[in-house]
Amino acid sequence: MNKKTPVPSYEVLYGHRAVWVNNASGCLGRFGVFGIDVHRTIEEQSLGHAPCLYCTHATVTLDDWRRFKAAMLEFHHIDLSDQPAPVWLG
Repeated sequence: MNKKTPVPSYEVLYGHRAVWVNNASGCLGRFGVFGIDVHRTIEEQSLGHAPCLYCTHATVTLDDWRRFKAAMLEFHHIDLSDQPAPVWLG
């Protein structure tokens, strides 16, 4: 897996069925009931790169939450270690 340039600022938003990680230009990651999406930045996508860096399409578990946080750290240098698992994960 390739290392990416750190994202200077981002926000983490918890919703009823998903957790979103966004930067100023858009969504970098989504952890949802039915899968994980960790994407390249909009700028990278505009250069012709495929959006997905790490994506799944299955019902998620607590282990998947850990994988999502690891992927966000690996690809975007975003440390989500202090972020709790979403309450809907059970």
